[in-house]
Amino acid sequence: MKYSGLYFIPAPTNAPEASTTVLNALINNIESKFDDAARQNPWGLVHRLLRSVVSPSAPPSQQTPNLQHVLQLSYLSTSRTYCYIHPSPPTTQVAASVQVKNEPTSQAPTPLPQPAQSSTTAGAEKGTIISIPVAQSDAHMALLVNQLSSLWAFRHAMSLQNGITYNIGQFIINLGELKASRQGTTSMSNASTAGVAVCISTVADSEEDQLDDSGYASLNGDADAEVEVDVSASQTAVRSLWDALKTGIEFGKTEPREYFMAPEVLKGEKQREAVVRMWCELLRMRG
Repeated sequence: MKYSGLYFIPAPTNAPEASTTVLNALINNIESKFDDAARQNPWGLVHRLLRSVVSPSAPPSQQTPNLQHVLQLSYLSTSRTYCYIHPSPPTTQVAASVQVKNEPTSQAPTPLPQPAQSSTTAGAEKGTIISIPVAQSDAHMALLVNQLSSLWAFRHAMSLQNGITYNIGQFIINLGELKASRQGTTSMSNASTAGVAVCISTVADSEEDQLDDSGYASLNGDADAEVEVDVSASQTAVRSLWDALKTGIEFGKTEPREYFMAPEVLKGEKQREAVVRMWCELLRMRG
């Protein structure tokens, strides 16, 4: 079973070109520190975010909008687009189906005060995820934005093109530079640099899962069964590799953010859904 952690280094507002410097430094560290690092096929993503339209007359308990993500993630599937209704939590709860942490910048001479780690476990209501053929993505967005405009409002689009993939022993690293645009649902014109994303995946257990080409457990008779896996060892392994990758890199005042798949890992399609939720937690930005 594959388990993933995700790191995001936001681009400084006044120096978006710094993200390219960070990306090149990470690539250099991978290729110089790991003799067995092998480049694999490139990857990419396209993400579009919508927010539900809240009626001014709605009661206070219903004033917080829901989010809808439309995500294509090539290393997860080249033929499917994932649509995720991201429900808003009660104001007394932290909303996430992943574990999120702002980690300190390791190169700072004096550690800055950091907020406590925000760790949450997906509750009974995780939101709904469906998948549609990639070819239907634009038509689906047109339906939401044009015919259902009273329900959903477009927020922003994000993309990552020509992402780089490395295989290092039991790890797979996907990294690249995210671009963001608020100009439209299909165009990335006038896109600005949002930052650098680094996804580190490893094997979470020693069971002989039937893996498909993407490395995720294939659908079978027990595809939706829960798997008893202690993911703490996988999280430690991912963090250790990340520490090695970022050694010597100056992030300035920018703090890398850490995201993990929810600890209740499932087989088959449910495992893919955990990956989608992890990425959407990052890609919603400020919604």
